[in-house]
Amino acid sequence: MLEKNLLIVTSLFTMINPLRVVPIFILLTDPFSPKENKRVVIKASLVSFISLTLFALSGKVIFDFFLEFLLMG
Repeated sequence: MLEKNLLIVTSLFTMINPLRVVPIFILLTDPFSPKENKRVVIKASLVSFISLTLFALSGKVIFDFFLEFLLMG
């Protein structure tokens, strides 16, 4: 169980790569006020969470669809 959770966390960390995204975020939100900056962080986090959850739940269906498509052609 611990190994599986560690694999999931490290995979997400590698996909999202926050160490590389932070300087870009700072550069893009530099002219914003702290209130606007907080709003952008919350919105981006929510969109990321929804996207990752959607793909995690529907990933097998998507891969099965493409596998069927490849086998037909």
